[in-house]
Amino acid sequence: MASYRLELLETASGARRRCEVEARLDGSDRLLTLRPGLEVREFRGYDFEDALQQLRRSIEKDGGLLLCNRFRVDAFTSSMLRQASDGLTCYLVQPGRPVGGRSTPLVACLDPAPAALVVSEEAARRHVEQWQRSFDRPLARLRLRLLRPWTGRRRRLVAPRGPSPRRGRR
Repeated sequence: MASYRLELLETASGARRRCEVEARLDGSDRLLTLRPGLEVREFRGYDFEDALQQLRRSIEKDGGLLLCNRFRVDAFTSSMLRQASDGLTCYLVQPGRPVGGRSTPLVACLDPAPAALVVSEEAARRHVEQWQRSFDRPLARLRLRLLRPWTGRRRRLVAPRGPSPRRGRR
């Protein structure tokens, strides 16, 4: 299907190695093949996001990080986006802004990313939780502000039947 040239960062030494990641279909599975030098590792999943997360855990267990967009601190994928892109696209999220619309950038998961933005799975999870909390509170306040005119007072929401009292007819 597609081949991507990326770098592996060894977290202890800071050394970088070139590698190749190949994404392809294999029956109903999605297959990612990682080739750092002569070594070959394969990861299968029901979509590429599933295979990418397996790849990430394997690399992190060995003390490395793959420098790609999906492993950035601000990368997030939703179930709808996973389904639409087969797990090969992710959002770059910003605090206080939910995904959607033109304000949220979409990037290819396996495009190269700067080393300064790539983090471990645990750090990315914490960042996404913090991001989700950042827009939960303002939305709750907005809902309360929108509901406030209807709480505590009686308001007629339906127009009265019959002639209008303002015109003098009853």
